[in-house]
Amino acid sequence: MKYVLDTNVFLEANKRYYGLDFCPMFWTWLRKHEKKGNLYSVRSVYDELKGYGDELASWVRQHSDYFYSESDEECQKNFTHIVNLCQSQYDLNHRKNLKFLDSADPWLIARAMTDGSTIVTEEKYADKAKKIIIPNLCRELGVEYI
Repeated sequence: MKYVLDTNVFLEANKRYYGLDFCPMFWTWLRKHEKKGNLYSVRSVYDELKGYGDELASWVRQHSDYFYSESDEECQKNFTHIVNLCQSQYDLNHRKNLKFLDSADPWLIARAMTDGSTIVTEEKYADKAKKIIIPNLCRELGVEYI
């Protein structure tokens, strides 16, 4: 099974559980499993993380190949499908929903749809959520998430 990591997984791992300074083996483990083809992230997540100016941003820039492109035709089609779904089912005048479409999240879902991957995120499903969140959209699209 393939897993694709959300931005918040990197942030929380570094901040709370597996800081680069005291648990470098976690970060080595991430690389090891990417090389096996079963754990990766997307370029949009890279773009969100690279500018933080901290140790994690340095790691991200040093391991840019960990973050897969979303530029292939199938991923682009899936992204368009996600945007159309969001336009039809959510209030895009809501500031947080526009922020969702400008974030890595729809690209993460598009890549997961394309590759048949499971999304790993810190977000939780919320019944009747007014803003767009990964688990809710994944359920609508039949994309696995944990």
